[in-house]
Amino acid sequence: MSAIGTRRIQTLINNNNNELVTQAALQAKKVKFYPADPTTGLVSSSLVLTEADAGKIVLIDASSSGNLTMTLPTAVKGMHFTFLLGSNSHSAAEVLIDSGVTNGIRGVSQGVGNAVYVNINAQSVGFADAEKRGAVIELVYIGNRWFIKHAVSTIALITSFS
Repeated sequence: MSAIGTRRIQTLINNNNNELVTQAALQAKKVKFYPADPTTGLVSSSLVLTEADAGKIVLIDASSSGNLTMTLPTAVKGMHFTFLLGSNSHSAAEVLIDSGVTNGIRGVSQGVGNAVYVNINAQSVGFADAEKRGAVIELVYIGNRWFIKHAVSTIALITSFS
């Protein structure tokens, strides 16, 4: 009887739709960020995202007064985006993520502290004035709309500019 090599065992397992994890697969995957200001690493202006941006984290700087709009691309099933405030937002700065479709975003946001849970069914969702650094909204496209995968804020999320 001959000895079977590790490579052959891995091939046999993979052919049976199981996975023998290799050392390379165990290495940490790098997070992809949306191209931002090279000095701060943050996005401080409105964006129109593309399909090529899917899967990236958009770190937002809304510390100056004025509203920002992050426009989502025409989506393909499985696309996802994470929007994260990288600085406290100004008391006169809201950030909206716009799907471009009536009732194109659905889900429930989770409040922190005094923030309330909000059931979202709108074209847009976003961060209110004076939101704190670390507030996050993660969206995933399921084929007919964007769903909120995860959303945490200190102030209830907004669905339009006030």
